[in-house]
Amino acid sequence: MATIKTGLVLEGGGVRGIYTAGMLDVFMENGLHFDGVIGVSAGAVHGCSFLSNQRGRSIRYYKKYCRDPRFMGGRSLLTTGDIIGVDFCYH
Repeated sequence: MATIKTGLVLEGGGVRGIYTAGMLDVFMENGLHFDGVIGVSAGAVHGCSFLSNQRGRSIRYYKKYCRDPRFMGGRSLLTTGDIIGVDFCYH
């Protein structure tokens, strides 16, 4: 008999990814697990929180830094070429 494996693919999309983060929190609350998880951009970031079982981490981060111009926005886009302040967020 073949073993069935499950996978989860997470989309990118910047702020739209916070919806994904919320769904991943619901998955954690209900004990849903997957054999493989892959994501792109925001999906990869939120997927890491999911895989490390850090429920609520993404929304806490967004709420804490949403008004900080180093986090995300036009200033970052103009000065770094990326809408997300990569150095600020990851270093």
